[in-house]
Amino acid sequence: MALARPWRNRWPGRRAATDLVLGSVSSDDAGVGSATNSTSMQVGGSIGVAVICSVLSTRYQHVMHTTLAGCSVPAAAANAILGSIGGAPAVAHRGSGLLGEALAASARFGFMSGSRVALSVDAAVTGAGVLLVLALLPSRPDKPDVKAVSPAEPPGTRDALVCRAGDER
Repeated sequence: MALARPWRNRWPGRRAATDLVLGSVSSDDAGVGSATNSTSMQVGGSIGVAVICSVLSTRYQHVMHTTLAGCSVPAAAANAILGSIGGAPAVAHRGSGLLGEALAASARFGFMSGSRVALSVDAAVTGAGVLLVLALLPSRPDKPDVKAVSPAEPPGTRDALVCRAGDER
């Protein structure tokens, strides 16, 4: 976590996105706009990571199921291979010769294939989000008409002047 933290604020679009959100609300609602912006970034990031990892894992498992089809593999080894992306290299390391190398190569292929599909899904969702924002987000809030108003007298000023005038009589 400590290694990822310095990169957190270096996304070039983050400042523009924040300015866009906060610029679209009045100064009275700046706190609400800031909270909405922070919440949407956190929830969106969490959902994004979950979707990307789910797509990657599904594609990886599909490749590994295809690789293991027709092979006699012990149940514990099959569970390790299909259970996590790190499981196949661990089993391949214990295996011998060409079988271990083929399993490791298949795991690498499954991971890269899953990454390619997951990042393609990510790019499509990001593009759709950009189009949605451009279509629906107002450029600026409607501002009320400002009428020229003379400065108001502080409360009680006129009465105080009358009382003073009356006290002098």
